[in-house]
Amino acid sequence: MLLSVLLTIALVPLLRPLALRLRMMDEPGGRKVHSEPIPRVGGIAMAVGIFVPVLLWNYADRDIFFDVPPVLAGADAISFAPLVDHILFVVQAEKSSMANVQKALGMLPKEKVLGIVLNRQADADATKYYY
Repeated sequence: MLLSVLLTIALVPLLRPLALRLRMMDEPGGRKVHSEPIPRVGGIAMAVGIFVPVLLWNYADRDIFFDVPPVLAGADAISFAPLVDHILFVVQAEKSSMANVQKALGMLPKEKVLGIVLNRQADADATKYYY
């Protein structure tokens, strides 16, 4: 609960400039008691303040997978690699060449690569299941 309160308190002033830039303002008028426009970020800050602790509490012992763009397509995967514990490398069947797979694997920290998954492999007989 303390984390929720602290996150909400910290996020309100951080989100205020965004609300001003995006014109997310509650305008005065009608039955409203304020006389000047007020940024509408309190609800967002409260939602994040509640969501983050629940996420940490419920998923602390679970694996979370992040799907990032292909390694050779840009710097996203390379930049993200140091921030994760493990990497599951996915290769698309009949599209990824062995040379590109080896090149991409060479760009990743070898100690973090758990394995390689072959994705979208066409099966001649989809009714059979193999171990």
